[in-house]
Amino acid sequence: MFTFIKFHHDYNKYNEKFNEVYRIVGLSQRDNNINHTPTVPHPLGAMLAESTSLFDQVSRLFVHGRVQISVDHNGQLSKIMEREIAFTDESFFEILDFQWIVGAGDLSDPGSAVISETLAAKLFGNQVAMETLVGKFLQVDNSHQFVIKGVYRDFPKQSDFEFNMIMDYESQDGINDYYGKGKLWVR
Repeated sequence: MFTFIKFHHDYNKYNEKFNEVYRIVGLSQRDNNINHTPTVPHPLGAMLAESTSLFDQVSRLFVHGRVQISVDHNGQLSKIMEREIAFTDESFFEILDFQWIVGAGDLSDPGSAVISETLAAKLFGNQVAMETLVGKFLQVDNSHQFVIKGVYRDFPKQSDFEFNMIMDYESQDGINDYYGKGKLWVR
């Protein structure tokens, strides 16, 4: 019992500033049932950043499930299905602690991505030199091309985050039907 409690008590504490990080959740009610969801409308992050000085940093995060990721290996296309990918702002890397194997959280260019060490091994093999991955291209759902800007160490097991690929927030246009260029107040 102690091990179970300790495991859950230590959630997200790998982040040095864990007690200063807040996550806004959505609330919906249906038939007298109240549900909390990790989603809020896309424009909320920008509105909070512009309208209040309560926060040092604000970052938007959208997690998208079940996508195909492919890479070209000398003319041979290799494809895998990934359970979750994420889209976010560069401030995400200032809010949470990342351990970079190579590169950094540079999502300043459209089509930028960073990947976890696990995804790097899945896509390129266990023997690949991580420093060779920066600048390589991959595709999401056979239609959207991204360039790898960095490789980060996997999130610890006691993390709310399980995604292995993070892309710039604006790149979800065409991948997420509810994005609406970040202006739709639907979730």
